[in-house]
Amino acid sequence: MTLKKTITAFCFSLFTLTVFSQSKNYAEDSVIAQRLITDKLKSLEALNIVNYLYLFSDGGAIVVLYEEGEKIKAFKSYYKGERSSNFRNLKLSKKDKSNFKKCMSMPLSDTTISYTNCNDFVHSFNRIVFFVSKSQHFVKGNFTSDCLGMLDENGMNGLYCIYKRVLVM
Repeated sequence: MTLKKTITAFCFSLFTLTVFSQSKNYAEDSVIAQRLITDKLKSLEALNIVNYLYLFSDGGAIVVLYEEGEKIKAFKSYYKGERSSNFRNLKLSKKDKSNFKKCMSMPLSDTTISYTNCNDFVHSFNRIVFFVSKSQHFVKGNFTSDCLGMLDENGMNGLYCIYKRVLVM
């Protein structure tokens, strides 16, 4: 009977440690990504750029899209693993630019959104953090890749498409 309790306690401890470790990794990754994004946004701020969108995923990628005059430009970087890099210019398609414009129409007031774990049957997903700034308003939040349908249902398909076409590729 004692062996059974010991095995049960060991399994529970292992499970708890794994969950705690995963949460800690999310927090550490977020801090690293936010630091890189903050540095990049400071350089954009010096150019008086106020309309921008950034996304980063726990997969290790960061994308910043912004309006400079009449042009829409983007940077992409990787912040973990062997692919770690500085921000590099990213060529956007017409569809990517159109999706960026859709995202720029979202911030009518300051809003925070969170869509996580939308499908019970999905056991593996990516966590994506986003921030959309237009003039003096913003929409920020996070979603998991199993909630992409929820984004589409709530009129945020521009964000969904940018995630799928720009961040993941």
